[in-house]
Amino acid sequence: MSEETKKRKMGLSLEGEKVILVPYMKSHVPKYHLWMQDSALLEATGSEPLTLDQEYQMQLSWSLDPQKQTFIVLDKELVEGKFVHGDPHVEAMVGDVNLYMNDLDNPNMAEVEIMIAETKGRGKGLGKESVLMMMAYAVENLDIHLFQVKIGDSNEASLNLFKKLGFEESSHSEIFKEVTLVLQITSEKQEEFLKFAGNVTCVKDWKLNARFEDFFARKRIIRAVLCRGNKKHPGSNKNADYKAQTCKTQTFTTNQLFASCSDLNFLNSFLHWTYNQSSGAVDIAFRQTNTSTSRWTAWAINPSGQAMVGSQALVAMQNSSGLIYAYTTSINSTSPSMQESDLSFPVSNLIATFDNGDMTIYATLHLPSNMLSTSQVWQEGPISNGGPGQHSMNGGNVKSVGSIDFRTGAASSGGSSGSSKQRRRNAFALLLRPKPDHKYRFYWNIYHHLIGYTTIILSIVNVFKGFHILQPADKWESAYIGIIVSLGVVAAILEAWTWSIVIQRNKAESAKHDNGVYGANWTNGHDARGPA
Repeated sequence: MSEETKKRKMGLSLEGEKVILVPYMKSHVPKYHLWMQDSALLEATGSEPLTLDQEYQMQLSWSLDPQKQTFIVLDKELVEGKFVHGDPHVEAMVGDVNLYMNDLDNPNMAEVEIMIAETKGRGKGLGKESVLMMMAYAVENLDIHLFQVKIGDSNEASLNLFKKLGFEESSHSEIFKEVTLVLQITSEKQEEFLKFAGNVTCVKDWKLNARFEDFFARKRIIRAVLCRGNKKHPGSNKNADYKAQTCKTQTFTTNQLFASCSDLNFLNSFLHWTYNQSSGAVDIAFRQTNTSTSRWTAWAINPSGQAMVGSQALVAMQNSSGLIYAYTTSINSTSPSMQESDLSFPVSNLIATFDNGDMTIYATLHLPSNMLSTSQVWQEGPISNGGPGQHSMNGGNVKSVGSIDFRTGAASSGGSSGSSKQRRRNAFALLLRPKPDHKYRFYWNIYHHLIGYTTIILSIVNVFKGFHILQPADKWESAYIGIIVSLGVVAAILEAWTWSIVIQRNKAESAKHDNGVYGANWTNGHDARGPA
C-alpha cells in the first residue's frame, strides 16, 4: 500500500454538520462487535455473527484493503470535549458507512452501505448526511461515476432514504429478498458534487454550492482533516498484464518483504515466505492473480503427500457482508465441507486482501520441525451459497500440487521437468543403439523393452492414483478398466501374431541356409549337373 493510499484510508476524517466520519480503528472493534450481536442488525445488513477475534481480523483486513473505504460515524453531539483527529472517540460511535469498489468490469462503480446501529442515533438525519459525505468524497477523490446499494426488501427505512437521494431500482431478487438501487453520476451531478467537495486539501473547508441545496436539503460544511488520498481509483488498472508477473516483481499492501518466493506453475499463483529459525515460525503470503470476488482462493500444506485429503488449508473469499475474509480449514475427506476449523498447527496473523484482481492470504505458520519440508497444494473455485463451491476437475485445478522446503527455499509445483528429462534420455539411447548384428544388440533390446513396459505400467498405476485422489463417479474408473483390459487383449493378440511371424521367418531362413546357396541343386546359380 502506498503512503498516499494509507493517508486516504487511515489519515482522513470528514466533518459535517451533524456527524464526523473517522477511520475504523482497533479501539472501535469491541463496541462494533457488541452491535453485531443484535439479530435485527445482522438481518438488516445481511451479515454473519463473528467472534471478537474475527472482528479484529476484519478491522485489520479493511484497513489494508484499497478496494474498501470504511468510516465510523460519530454523532457530534456525543463527542466529549473537542474532536481530535486520531482519537477514536468511542463514546460518540453510532454506526458506520462503507464504500466497496470490487467490480473489476467497472472500476468507476462503488457500492455504498450505511448502518446506524445506535437507536439513539436514528431519526436525526445522521445516516443521510453520512451517505452524502461519503459519496461526495468518492466522486472527488476516487473518480466514482456510479453508486449502487443492495437492501433487503423489508428494510423500508433504508429503501426510502436512498430513493430520496435519487437512487432508482435496477433489480429485485426474489431468492435473496433484496433490492438493488443505482445512482448514475451524470456530468451535471458530478459538477455539483465537485463544487460541494471543493478542492480537498489539508485542513481545508468544503462548502456546498447554493444550487445543490435542493439535493442536500440544507447547506453543510465538510472539513477534511489531514490530506486527501489518491484521486485515481485503486482498481482502475484492471487490464494489468498478469502473465508478466513473477514473484520477484510483486509487492504487498502490508509493505512486507519475504526472503524466498516461488512462481507456482498453475492457477496464476505465487508463494512468498520467510523462515524464522529461532522461533520456527514461517511468515507466508500466497497470491492468486487475475481472479475476482466471486471466487475463493486456498493454499495448503499436506504432510501426507501431494493430495487434497490431509491438507491444512488457508482459505480466502468475500463473505455475504462484502468483506474479504480468511480462515483455516482441515481437509479430511474427498468431499470436504470447507467449514472453518483448526489446523494441526497454530496459525496467527491470518488476513486476506483483494486488490486489482489479486487475492492475497497472509499468515504466520508455527510449524513443527517435521513439517518444514512438506507438500503444498493450492486451489480456487466459485463461491456458491455463501461458501466455497466445487472447483474445476480439469486443467490447472488438478495439477496444482508441489513441494516446499521453508528452510532451504526450495520449491516445486506441478508440471516439473522430470518427464522431459526421461524423453531426452531415451532419445540419447536411440543414438547408441547397436546394429542388428552387433553382439550387444540383445542387451539393448532387453533395456528397450524393460523401459517401455515399465513406462506403460507406471502410467496405468498413475491414472488409478488420480482416481483415488479425485474420487470421481465409479463409472469412470470402470470405463478406464474396460479400456485397459481391451487394449491388453489386443496387445496380447498382436504380440502372439508378431512372434508367429518371427518364428516363420526363422524357419524360412533356416531352410534357405539348408537348401539355398550351398544346397545340392545350385552352385553359383547354375545346374550342378554337367552337360547332357
